[in-house]
Amino acid sequence: GLRQHRLSQREKEVVKVTHYQDRFKMEYKVIDEFLEKEDFEKVEDLLMSSSIDWHHVKDDDSVDGGYLVHPFFYYDANKRPISSPFFDSLAPLLKKLSLKALVRVKANFFHSTERIESHSLHHHSSSHKMAIFSVNTNNGHTRLGDGRKINSVANRVLMFDPINLHASSSCSDKSCRINVVIDYV
Repeated sequence: GLRQHRLSQREKEVVKVTHYQDRFKMEYKVIDEFLEKEDFEKVEDLLMSSSIDWHHVKDDDSVDGGYLVHPFFYYDANKRPISSPFFDSLAPLLKKLSLKALVRVKANFFHSTERIESHSLHHHSSSHKMAIFSVNTNNGHTRLGDGRKINSVANRVLMFDPINLHASSSCSDKSCRINVVIDYV
């Protein structure tokens, strides 16, 4: 049969240190070609069209003073769910995430800037899951708290726990950077 190996005291100390260090590593997952081509094109066509109503969000970090957002799903002050008329258009994206419940879904529209602007690092107050889905390829990125940058590539999703620091950026090579942010459990 299998012989059990007993860890020496030194090996036990190394294991403890490794587990301690692992708690502070930011875990994330990147998946390219996340949606089937047909499903991706429907989401892309909608978000690149003039059908979406975008709302300005003031951002003092930004040279142009902010960015645009379209709220697909959120809870109002009375904890009632509110959804956009376009919410169902994201069904293939939401289904692929195998989520249990939504916290919030929004699209971000960052105008092009002369040079890429990295926005301030921030984190969310509670631990849950976040997926950032890139709608268009550009030289913008999402910066993680450990300094890693995940480039904006169309049909790519970045998944992580948003209690960890992260930041968005503008782009400088296309007219805009668009992504869909899904907070879920």
